[in-house]
Amino acid sequence: MNLYLFLKKGDQDPDPIANPDKNAFMKEGMVVAYHDEAIPDHGPISSLSDHTKKVYVVVRISEAYRENAATWTLPLYDEDEVLESIFDAPTPLYKRSRTIDLQQLATDLGDPSLYEAWASGNPVEPVDATKLNFGLLRVKRSDLKDYNDTVKNPPVKDTNAITSGTYTVGSGGDYATITLFEADFGTPTGNLTGQIISDINETSTPNFNIASSFDYIIDSDTPHNGDQTAGWFVTRNINANFITKGAGGTGYLELKNFTVYSSASTGAGTRMIDCGLNSSAKFKVHDMFVDGRGRTCSLIYLRYDQDKQIYNTTVWGANISGGTGIFVNTVTGLTIENCTMYDSVIGMRMLNAAFTIENISALDNGTNFTNTANSTANNCVSSDATIPATANDSHINVTTTDEVQSTDDTNGSLFMLPKTGGNMTDGGKTPSISTEGMKGNAWNATTPSIGAFQWPAAAPAGGGSPMGNIIWWWWRKRRD
Repeated sequence: MNLYLFLKKGDQDPDPIANPDKNAFMKEGMVVAYHDEAIPDHGPISSLSDHTKKVYVVVRISEAYRENAATWTLPLYDEDEVLESIFDAPTPLYKRSRTIDLQQLATDLGDPSLYEAWASGNPVEPVDATKLNFGLLRVKRSDLKDYNDTVKNPPVKDTNAITSGTYTVGSGGDYATITLFEADFGTPTGNLTGQIISDINETSTPNFNIASSFDYIIDSDTPHNGDQTAGWFVTRNINANFITKGAGGTGYLELKNFTVYSSASTGAGTRMIDCGLNSSAKFKVHDMFVDGRGRTCSLIYLRYDQDKQIYNTTVWGANISGGTGIFVNTVTGLTIENCTMYDSVIGMRMLNAAFTIENISALDNGTNFTNTANSTANNCVSSDATIPATANDSHINVTTTDEVQSTDDTNGSLFMLPKTGGNMTDGGKTPSISTEGMKGNAWNATTPSIGAFQWPAAAPAGGGSPMGNIIWWWWRKRRD
């Protein structure tokens, strides 16, 4: 099957006051991502839009470089950095570890005019470079250039950079992947929204690292509406941190209404959604399904003292060797509410941080909560004896099958939904952020549910009806 590289044309060169380190951004010739027609959801290269062919250099290379391509798209880290903690990620010095000289590539392809065509703002069809050698003489380490030295390495203008608006992401869309969308950012002048229009298989890391006062939003044109089997799926096919925000500013990175899961073999220190490589990064993650698929990783990782909101989200399946549903690393300014954590080695690792969680359901993890000394739980349930040190209106040692209608994640309409008669049904408190659960049901004004769903959201196991649920709820309120 054919193998292609997406190469950056022009430099990401954002506002230098907010973004002083030029080495931290995508530069001309960097290998942004690769497209492998053998990978599910990649499909034929003919599905690429004219917009993608306008803003990227698309090069077909020999299939012999398949394993190389997977490493060329990784960030380049400072190998000499001493980590303060085994949980800290090293600082990336360069957005991608490898670059290719586009002028030399055009010459070696026998058409030097290609270089100008790639910069023209017009679509250019993928070029066939399968006969060229892509060894070390062509694919060079990014740190051979110091982009902060603008005399020796003057910026190459990116004439196609996007600065505001909504763009489609997926097969046939403006950008084939989230990574390609993010790597085309210039200095934002308004919000930038990527609307997912198909399943996506990501082979590199989208790191939203341009500081801005505007929001970066990843949404779906087909929301799952609380059904784990519906909507669009984004596959993490890389052994590295996945969706990250490495920039500050007052703008948020907001992820909502799609499912992300891991298909790659992953190391214990990697993160599916890394909420903040920068001490002032702001994040919103809501109405999301995050599935570890039996991998070793942290599904949502939170750090630094900054505004981060995690709500109406279900995480599960990080169930090998230290896998964690939600990892909280000394964070204040944090809101975590109405989330469900299921079937990971650790449900929530709290590292003795002083913060409060509300309406959280932790079920059948190896250990539901760890390092809880300074934290508080309001209206939470745990299927074991672990719970934050201060627990108000919460329940421990609950039986999972009494609390949810299904633990089978292929049963999309019932997976993790509250079950009639359980503590999750009406044991919550009024959420501080959202007005409705994952299925779009408004939270009950006085007795909202615990977890990501408002009950009743579907017929309960055993054949009950929504009207029957309402009658049962009315009877229970009368009884209580």
